[in-house]
Parts: sequence; structure tokens; C-alpha cells
Amino acid sequence: MEKIQISLQATTPIVPGRTFVILRTCKKIDELTWVTWVEHLELEQSYLDPKLYNDLCCRGFAFGAERWVACLARSCERRSYHRSMSELALTHLKGQDLLDFEKRCVMMISKRMVRDFCLNIVPLCRQPDPTLCVPPPSLAFCYLKRQKSPNQDNPNEYVVFATTTFSVPHSPEFVLRILGDESRRHELDASGRIGRLADQVTCYTTGDDPMNKISVQANQSLGNNEVLLQETSVSPSGSLVVWSLLTKEPFELPRLGRVPQDFPLIGLSGVANSLQNTTTSSNTGGGSFITLGLQQVYCYTDLGPKLTEVVTKLMRDTINRIVAVLNSRKDQGM
Repeated sequence: MEKIQISLQATTPIVPGRTFVILRTCKKIDELTWVTWVEHLELEQSYLDPKLYNDLCCRGFAFGAERWVACLARSCERRSYHRSMSELALTHLKGQDLLDFEKRCVMMISKRMVRDFCLNIVPLCRQPDPTLCVPPPSLAFCYLKRQKSPNQDNPNEYVVFATTTFSVPHSPEFVLRILGDESRRHELDASGRIGRLADQVTCYTTGDDPMNKISVQANQSLGNNEVLLQETSVSPSGSLVVWSLLTKEPFELPRLGRVPQDFPLIGLSGVANSLQNTTTSSNTGGGSFITLGLQQVYCYTDLGPKLTEVVTKLMRDTINRIVAVLNSRKDQGM
């Protein structure tokens, strides 16, 4: 039995991160089976905000054991598919099948992309206003995080990550189906970097749910030198869709026997989606909370004090695109 202190952040910036003390033990049943047992502390009901994210908190999806179990099960499922999946062909990148080592590298790249998205969600450093609730898209507030770029050649270059959470009157299943569609990725891009994508989408599943998958497409708008990598992950606690533009270099490294580690993410975007408690007539199944995250690289000398304004406008434009796409698909009866 091991005593662990762990910090947990819901996939939204409007709920503060919380620290828990848990007891954990693991037991090996056989060569392929491990059992993990977790005991965690209970919280007084008064500690939780009565309105903000109340439904998820009370059901344990936001901070409790159900979310831990869901995340653990999803992680184990992804690993099992990694071990057992057949060879992946990125024919539009390589012209030939990838070997097992290359498949692991692709999953490693995608794992880093998802990790960066989750780590960059900017939580509140204080308890939220008790009168606050998850706002509609028009009132969504953007939270910004800025840090020096790892690019040593330009000391004025910054990486800015912005997050926001808003509610929509569509079911989580409908939102996932629309926002997880790789062929419509350019419709959500307000930066102008994602243009016409290759018709061929290389993808493979990472779980029993067919929506659990990683996909790769060539970004043909920029001379076919970049690819769009996307991972979609679904569990009982919600869904996550994260995508990023990458140069082809990380995909070429395995052929040279090298593991892709430090490589630039040319913009990073993602949406986390969870069920809200209210019911709605749109698409049935209740409404959804959507957390949008965008990462971009900016030169401070070019923007200066206008940096916040520029990033906020990009977020607002992206929110408007998401709402427009969801509404148009609803009107089409999808």
C-alpha cells in the first residue's frame, strides 16, 4: 500500500485544480493482468461549488474515483492496442508500411500532443464565484498562459496557450461526431494554417470504441511539407480531440533509427467535451460543456501589448466557427 499526494485538474479552466491524498496498491494477477486499487479522501459537499460543474463533480467524473478508473481503463486499453495492432501504412508519407518501431513512434508523438494540451489548460488559482455558471459561447472568457519559446534563435518568441469553456445545447455524442471529423478540420481553423487536406486519411484504432483512433493527413495547402496529426479519445468521463500541424521530420526519424523527442508543434488545438446536467431538445441526450484550447507561437516584438487582444480574437473566431459548424450540421439533420 502506497500513500500518494496527487493534483487533479478537470478539463476546464473554470474549475480550480485540487490536491488529493490517496492510498494505492497494485497486484499482478498474471502476465497480462494487473489490478490497481485506489482509496481516496471524501470531500464535504459544501466544498464543491453548487452551480459550476456541479453535476460532474457530484457524480465523481470531475475529481473522483470514477474519473480515475475511466482514465486508467482508457490508458490500459490504448496500450493494449499499441501492442496488438497490425502494421500501420502511412502510404502518403512513406510509400510503404511502417514497422513496429515506427508505429510506436507515431503513438509517442500523439501522446506528447495530448499531454501538452492537457498540461496547458489554465486552471483558476482561486475558488470560482458561487453565482458563476458555464457561460454560452457569446460570453465565454479566455484564460491565457504565456511562456518563452524553446526556440533559442529568437528570444522574443513566445508560446501562448489559451483555453475557455462554454456550453452548447447539443448532446456530447453529436458534438464528438462533428468536431472529431478529420475532413472538417479546416472549418474550425481560424489561424489560416490548415487548408486543403489530403483525401487519404491514415488512421488506426486505439480502443474498442471506433472513435478512439489516431489519424494522419497531409496538409496540401503548404506544399505538402506538413501533416495534420489528430488523436480522439473517448471514455465514460468525456471525450477529447486534439490535433496539431507537424513537419514530416518526426515521421522520418524512425527510418534513421531515432526516436522523435524534441520537435516543434506548429500550433496545437483541442476540444474536451463532457455532459451537462440540463436537458435540451437539440440532438437529445442533454447539452455539453466544451473546453477549447489553442496553442500558437508569436513574436512579442511584432505584437507587444496587442498579444492578448490577438489571441483572444483568435479564440473568439474559433468559438464562432465551432458553433456555426454544430448548428449547420444540426439543421442538416446529422
